[in-house]
Amino acid sequence: MNWIEPERAVQLADRAISLASELGLPTQARALGFRGFSRAVLGDEDGVDDMLQALDAATSQGLGRETALLYFNLSEVLGVSEGARVRLETLERGLSFAQRRGIEEFVLAFCADIVATHVDLGAYDEALERARELDPRLDEARDVSDQIMVRSSEVAVFSRRGRLDKALDLSRWAIERARESENPQFLALALGSGAALQLAAQDLAAARDLLEELDRIKRLALPYAGALPHVVRTAVALGDADLARRLADNLPSKPLLRKAGLLTAQALIAEHEGRHGQAAGAFAEAAKAWERLQTPWERAHALLGQGRCLVALGRSSEASDLIRAARKVFNALGAAPALSETDALMQRASALAS
Repeated sequence: MNWIEPERAVQLADRAISLASELGLPTQARALGFRGFSRAVLGDEDGVDDMLQALDAATSQGLGRETALLYFNLSEVLGVSEGARVRLETLERGLSFAQRRGIEEFVLAFCADIVATHVDLGAYDEALERARELDPRLDEARDVSDQIMVRSSEVAVFSRRGRLDKALDLSRWAIERARESENPQFLALALGSGAALQLAAQDLAAARDLLEELDRIKRLALPYAGALPHVVRTAVALGDADLARRLADNLPSKPLLRKAGLLTAQALIAEHEGRHGQAAGAFAEAAKAWERLQTPWERAHALLGQGRCLVALGRSSEASDLIRAARKVFNALGAAPALSETDALMQRASALAS
């Protein structure tokens, strides 16, 4: 209910908390945690305070599973507001707790999210190594949900590095399992990464079909925010600004991850429509937001987008430093396709500036 009906979840949690207070019961960690998480889903930054109070209560009351769940949900909320590094630190604390208590379902969930967070941080080799070690454990546990997370993360890395041969089978598996689950969070992960992969593989019809499918499902604000930049980038690359707009519609601008995603989407659409001055400004803001979120892949794309727009505006000399900064990131990530695109733009900018 927290993802699907956060307003209703807040109301129910309020009732449970009030009733417990009237009856003189201890702090209801579960209800307080759900209220905080639901408030965060709605963009209320004070939801974190509820979750921290709930975590203290659950820990002091010896509620093992509730404590693990609170660490997990808190990592999601902090990740979208404070960035990937804080999310990783929270996940690692939660993993340590779950391991000490022997709560295996959460051990696997923390490990899967740690893989995805390493991707966000640009630690691609670390993410792939962890995924390789984790996958058989998920198989043995029949933990399809976390396996979708892990394999979608692998798809993103392999696609960005031009290893389409390794990505395609993983993507097909993730999409099939996500469809079977009918879970909007998993569908956003699998369809979003799958569409970008099909574009890289030059199967434009397949990329469009996946984006159209994504457009038809209920998009949950927090899980979808991370997928927004690459799904809009894919739609724009297909030349479909209307689809790009639909994919970015009706998302709130808080917390920071949503803001960064929306800025990127707005910049891409403006650039596609020839509004290069407006797009350059939005890309510049997006780059700052992605830097705060410690997400180098998206920061580099925002810098590259700003550089493209400045070149289009005849300001090639200003663009050069931005393009070089993007190139440095893509090179460090081993992202060969993006590196080739960046080098081509640099050559164009240099020729125009000379």
